[in-house]
Amino acid sequence: MRKTISTLFFIAALTLAIIPVAALTPSGLTLTPGYAVIADNFHVPVHPPWYSPGAVNTGSQLALRDSDGTLYIIKGYSFKNWLPPWDAHSYIALVKHSSWGDQELAKVEVSPGNYRVKAYFRDSSVVVAYGSERILGTFTPRSSYLDIYSEACTPRLEKIVMSPPNTPVVVTSNELFFALLGLGVLAIITAIIIAKRR
Repeated sequence: MRKTISTLFFIAALTLAIIPVAALTPSGLTLTPGYAVIADNFHVPVHPPWYSPGAVNTGSQLALRDSDGTLYIIKGYSFKNWLPPWDAHSYIALVKHSSWGDQELAKVEVSPGNYRVKAYFRDSSVVVAYGSERILGTFTPRSSYLDIYSEACTPRLEKIVMSPPNTPVVVTSNELFFALLGLGVLAIITAIIIAKRR
């Protein structure tokens, strides 16, 4: 009896580990420090129909696989509440998937549609952002080499250009011109106000 129970637990754990990988396609890309993985066509699906409480529509998924097999999945989905008032919500979520099950690390409510998602190393952690660089969440993997998987989106790698520490910020001539122009206008307005008070 104990052997049967142990076997069932092993099969359940194996199934949990295999199912998400089966749904995701290897991209052939690997995320490493100094690069960002970006999906410009990350899709959050429309809400499930009114007559299907408890239903979930899954859109795009972008996953990073750690050296121990753990998957960190950026997932777009819409969910219809199974309790009254049966309202529907759409999310972009960061999910940690391992043989022990799923753990939602972070999520944000969004409208259905297409988004840009991005993940990159910052020190030893990975930062996940969406839209115009809004931070969704972070996680700390074991490895600094993460295999990239995807479903219903097209990931690409982009090199991150970072300034070395203690490097002064270079202001271009155009930026300097407009900065001086703004200061000049401010000085004129201040002089006019002072003159009127006298």
